[in-house]
Amino acid sequence: MTPPPDATRVSIIIPVYNGADYLRQAIDSALAQDHPDTEVVVVNDGSSDGGATDAIARSYGARICYVEKPNGGVASALNAGLAAMTGEVFCWLSHDDIHLRHKTSRQVAEWQRLGRPPALLFSDYRLIDGAGRPMGEARFDTRMLAEKPRYALLRGCVNGCTVFVPRDILRAMGGFDEALPTTQDYDLWHRMMGRVPFLHIPEILIQSRQHPTQGSRRADHREEARALWNRMATSVPVEEQARMEGSPFRFLDATSRFLAQNGLEEAAADLALAARQALGATLVSVLLRPGAWPERTHASLDSVAAQTHPTREVLLLAGREDARLAALHPTARWLKPGDDDAGWRAASGDWLALLDDGAVMLPTRLARQLHALEMAGAAVCHSIAWHHGGADHRLARATPDRRPGTMLLHRRALEADTAAHPHTATLEERLLRLADSPEALTLPEALTVLRTAPA
Repeated sequence: MTPPPDATRVSIIIPVYNGADYLRQAIDSALAQDHPDTEVVVVNDGSSDGGATDAIARSYGARICYVEKPNGGVASALNAGLAAMTGEVFCWLSHDDIHLRHKTSRQVAEWQRLGRPPALLFSDYRLIDGAGRPMGEARFDTRMLAEKPRYALLRGCVNGCTVFVPRDILRAMGGFDEALPTTQDYDLWHRMMGRVPFLHIPEILIQSRQHPTQGSRRADHREEARALWNRMATSVPVEEQARMEGSPFRFLDATSRFLAQNGLEEAAADLALAARQALGATLVSVLLRPGAWPERTHASLDSVAAQTHPTREVLLLAGREDARLAALHPTARWLKPGDDDAGWRAASGDWLALLDDGAVMLPTRLARQLHALEMAGAAVCHSIAWHHGGADHRLARATPDRRPGTMLLHRRALEADTAAHPHTATLEERLLRLADSPEALTLPEALTVLRTAPA
């Protein structure tokens, strides 16, 4: 069939090395495409199977473009196909996979509907076993991918054999990295991410075969994948990490768990460490209003200095600076009290910890509360406290009593409450309302010692 003169010419590149078992099925599926102008380029990457792969490819004669080259790996074969192709658009078909008959025409139609953008299109796919039996389907959330486009890669949604991408984009990017035997595809997609849009077509357009001899199942793939995933995840700007998952910690932790669920334990461990480091780098602002006994304030400030969470600041709301305390705690910021909201509005951190004068934080309080809040995606937390007081000065453990002095919260919670209740008189009223909200976390751990009676 002669294609119409304005048809988009699409080239399907089939790299193959010792692929006699499945190559014929792949080529047949490419030749069966119902798009009228489809070129099939088979690249024999130096097969060493006694000519079996070569014989299958040659049996198609002029129906395919056949390229032979010394063995150099999948990336080199794809680059050879990219150089040999005459189509405007590049598609990839592994020698053991199958393109459904309408794969190319569906993607051409969508690309033209969108105005032929410089973009990468990809689709859902079906998993099959070595005998071609269905094993499941990989379907993705188009809305989520539109809102969080990096998840096309960071959640493993792009199967290389589903892609449809203008040839000139790949050539401008320098093609596939031939030093990467098994991750050359995601390395290239990663380099493209942010430069061109990744557009999801929510339809199954290929069948992806799973079998034990695949390169992605080799032991050396794990280290290559480890380096790739570290590069992809940690290159995302922290502002975008926060936009995607609420914070850099949550972004890195979620990606680590995704990798662990998919058998990449080494990469998962690396990102779990990066998540812990991101959590440790999260600034917490501790707000304290000094009272009449400087020694109590000193004890409170000492407890802040002893926190295992390393990134923190202290804001002291006082009418005047106490010279002795200032000398003992030189990094503390002294603020004039102003209105009740002056302290938290002046804080540099998004996370705000409240501490009563004379109260003592146990060393893990900030770390425990921050971790619990981040894991839950919550904005307000309070905990059990020890009460110090009475005639014998003994400690008595208390149940959670919604004390502001046990709270850690995100400033957005205070901002939202201020907007919703502009006439609330005091900060304590706001804090108690937030502590009472159904979304507030209660940690059943005593993390603060509260002073309830004069010493």
